[in-house]
Amino acid sequence: MVRSHSRKRVCSLLGMFSMSIAGFVFATQASSEVLYKVHFKASNSDERSEVARYVHPDYMDETTAYSIVREVDLRATLRGIPQRILKIEPMSVWTPDLGALSGDIRFPKKDAAYHTPMQVVKELTRLAALLPEQSELLSLGKTAEGNDILGIRLAGDLSSSDTNSLMILGTHHAREHISTEVPLLFVKHVAEDLNPQERTAFLKGKDIYIFPILNVDGVNYDLEGGKYKYWRKSRRDLGGEFGVDLNRNYSVHWQTGGNSTSKGSDVYRGPSPFSEPETQAVKAFVEEHTNIKSMISFHSFSEVILYPWGGLKQDPPEQDRGTFESLAKDMAKFNGYGYGSAAKVMYVASGETCDWAYKDHQIFCFTIELSPKSALEGGFYPGPEIIKPTFEKNLGAIKILAERTMGL
Repeated sequence: MVRSHSRKRVCSLLGMFSMSIAGFVFATQASSEVLYKVHFKASNSDERSEVARYVHPDYMDETTAYSIVREVDLRATLRGIPQRILKIEPMSVWTPDLGALSGDIRFPKKDAAYHTPMQVVKELTRLAALLPEQSELLSLGKTAEGNDILGIRLAGDLSSSDTNSLMILGTHHAREHISTEVPLLFVKHVAEDLNPQERTAFLKGKDIYIFPILNVDGVNYDLEGGKYKYWRKSRRDLGGEFGVDLNRNYSVHWQTGGNSTSKGSDVYRGPSPFSEPETQAVKAFVEEHTNIKSMISFHSFSEVILYPWGGLKQDPPEQDRGTFESLAKDMAKFNGYGYGSAAKVMYVASGETCDWAYKDHQIFCFTIELSPKSALEGGFYPGPEIIKPTFEKNLGAIKILAERTMGL
């Protein structure tokens, strides 16, 4: 926790905050160690998009956006949008290890039901062995720290490359661990919950690529030492700062808002589109597998199904608008989530996966923001109780999109 003398100092400053933003003084701890919860006045998409130029709006209600930020992002908001800041609250402190990982990669004991990257590798390997005729392990590529991005292909016919395919990506953002569990549990469902006849019937005519963790390095860092760090980005060494927001690093609408040029920012977009090995790996895989016609990028949290555009406050082109809405509506019948074009429903976020997948490859791509609905229900770290119901809500959504993909 924040040391007592720092807490007293910060709290006294917070008392003066409403009178003078310029008078705000930061906690005395190293800037990379202190987290702040910032409340922003933001009652509509335009105002949320203004906030998103500086920080990620982690959750929202009708009048306010809330972000958990580090000092570099707090300084940026104090300079850029002081009129939007309602309140600043200091949070916890940890001792960062900016060198090699210690190897102590584990969830806190209470959340041991979640899977670390190494456990995901072991589980995918085990499940693939159960389906020798209907699955194959895949490596999407390597991360900045040299870790494999492991995935699995499920197909009725592994020898065919002509079938329209669904691609599922989990965990662009390190702290969004539920977005690993849902795609992993989908593989487990197909391998273990369906009997052979059901499995054969479900996979007939289908081809599904599943990668539960894209941001392996960031997840490892968020878990190192068994204590969460609210880490969002990758872990590439940028020369004193670390990491790029992988879901702001795709090429379409790369710099139209909702990201940052600051290397220390949680929404740093990178020096150029596809500058990161993780997003380069997604790009290469999609370019090689031209049969991919639909995609789900799982995130958390908010309980909403989003489709393009994210980087522009516009609906997708008229010729595809009905298809996007129909597919989202069908998925929402199972999970009960809201749906709509991303920037209109949430805020402008440019350089994200689905804008690129759709514009450059005509893929019907959906960002599904999983449970919980709000920070009051657990936010990024909602506990193990949410895993099973969140998966069960979204199982039907995955299956219906897999079915509808055959006709796209």
